[in-house]
Amino acid sequence: MPPSPPLSGSATTLSPRLFPVFGYGSNSIVQICARVKNDNVPSSKGFLPKYKRIFLGKSQRWNGKAVASVESTIIDNSTRSVSDGCRGTVVYLSQNELHLVDPYEGCDSEDYGNENISKNVYHRKKVKVQIWKNKEKEEESDPDPIWEEAWCYMKNVTDSNSPDYGTPSPEYVAAIRQNLSTYWKKEDVDLEIGNLECAEWNEETCLKADLS
Repeated sequence: MPPSPPLSGSATTLSPRLFPVFGYGSNSIVQICARVKNDNVPSSKGFLPKYKRIFLGKSQRWNGKAVASVESTIIDNSTRSVSDGCRGTVVYLSQNELHLVDPYEGCDSEDYGNENISKNVYHRKKVKVQIWKNKEKEEESDPDPIWEEAWCYMKNVTDSNSPDYGTPSPEYVAAIRQNLSTYWKKEDVDLEIGNLECAEWNEETCLKADLS
């Protein structure tokens, strides 16, 4: 008699399902690996169309300055911004690893989609991202990236009609650059965050251009 097939979900026969997670801020791939205690987390280059990177609130960790989130550029089927999307990175995490990351984002794994600021600092939402499997940023990008549904952490706000926009610290911007530079070419990173690296901060010319 042939052996019985393994039970579904058997840890000895099946690898855990991995979920793509899109990253756009200071949370680098190296940091993710440390937080989930796995040095071999799969990762790649990612792009989130129809969203833009914004900065909200004040973070004690980042010198009282704002931290990143993403905001849709489509409102009532019209484009709110000329931004073509948000460059970032993608990591692939198991369910257990995702739950290890959640607390670092101030996100309750049991109520991850709750947008109430009293419940979560960031909530998790599924978005459609473009992913390139080519890991060499020096090579030409694959003209046909694959589309995948990925988790994305988005910052909760007190009033969605009047978000608390702010200015990131130079250290925070540097952390974003480091993360993006894992897979994106320097000229792409410059296009993405170069306007945030002004010698002197001028809220009108240096920040509001991307938030209007």
